[in-house]
Amino acid sequence: AVGDWIKLSRQPQEGYLSAQGTWQIAPVIAVQSTAFAKDRALRTTGQGTELIDSKGVRIASMPPGQWYLPLASDMSISYDPQDDIATTRYVDATGRQVLSVQGKGSQMVNGRAVLTRDDASKVWIDMQGNVVPDVNYSDLGLLSDGLAFAEVDNHYGFVNAQGSFVIPPVFNAVSPFDGNVSVVSIGNTSMLIDTVGKPLARVDHECGIQVLYGAGSARQWPQEKPERCSKPEAVSK
Repeated sequence: AVGDWIKLSRQPQEGYLSAQGTWQIAPVIAVQSTAFAKDRALRTTGQGTELIDSKGVRIASMPPGQWYLPLASDMSISYDPQDDIATTRYVDATGRQVLSVQGKGSQMVNGRAVLTRDDASKVWIDMQGNVVPDVNYSDLGLLSDGLAFAEVDNHYGFVNAQGSFVIPPVFNAVSPFDGNVSVVSIGNTSMLIDTVGKPLARVDHECGIQVLYGAGSARQWPQEKPERCSKPEAVSK
């Protein structure tokens, strides 16, 4: 009681809303939940972590440990060490642990993950933990639009499903392909390229400003450069 009032407090609750804003999975007390990925989510309580479907029905109890479910992943992931050895475990959509590998593995997408080894090199593994032959790079991504970024000698390019470069490693930085477009950078210049490496647009730094060009040499922005850009720079002797 607080004077003429009564103070009520509740423990936090978590549930899931439908697209219409109604409760599809009713909120419950003292849980931590993940977003849904491919009709699956993780829900953790004091009793452990469980895998649930889009109706809130428990599919399975997860093995002990801290589990994650990345949005694009085919499986749940745990990075808990096993016998003091860095280990990545994978649990499938039925709640069954299907893979345990030494090292740190990425999310499993379309049956493939990136595994970082003890020497920091990166390889691809399949759902059985087999290493994809002849694919070993300083940095490596997952396939997106048929290509994955890869790094050799501090430069990035893009490899195909067999691990062979189809866009040479000449860039200082890249993004994964999304909608058949990647952002790449060389020095102070950044570009949009397609899956054959053709430039679609580029951003240059000129006279202290950023300038956007299209696929050719036509300037897209700004429509007019500042007046100072047309003045020749002084040359000191």
